[in-house]
Amino acid sequence: MKQPRLGLATLILVIVISLGIISLFEEATFSTWVAYLFMCCVPAQIVFALVWNCSMPATVGKMAQPVKGLALTIFCAVAAIILQKVYLFLGPVVSGPLAAGPGGNYQEELWLSSALLGLTFPVLIVITEYFEFWPMKSSADEHK
Repeated sequence: MKQPRLGLATLILVIVISLGIISLFEEATFSTWVAYLFMCCVPAQIVFALVWNCSMPATVGKMAQPVKGLALTIFCAVAAIILQKVYLFLGPVVSGPLAAGPGGNYQEELWLSSALLGLTFPVLIVITEYFEFWPMKSSADEHK
């Protein structure tokens, strides 16, 4: 089987396996703070591994393992904390006040994850493709 059929067949297989695994659990399993944290890590992992090929920011891309992995983890954690604070600050302006936690049916957390997925991921693609990794790539890297 050749592309694109192989890719589509693999995609369908992954979806079927994922739905099979998910069906074994109750819906409440996926609404805990632990599940929320893990589900929010997926977009960052996609960007770092697939889009940036673990080579951006430029200073981290030149490091050797395991220091590179640790530096990327710290970079990702700091970026996540900053983005969370910015989005939670702007959230009430964009959507009005949202209730947080189980008492509020996790409205704020769901808004945050939707906003991060819907805005941050496309912005990172734009930075990658159209701005050629600026501001994460120094001008010295361009002249090599």
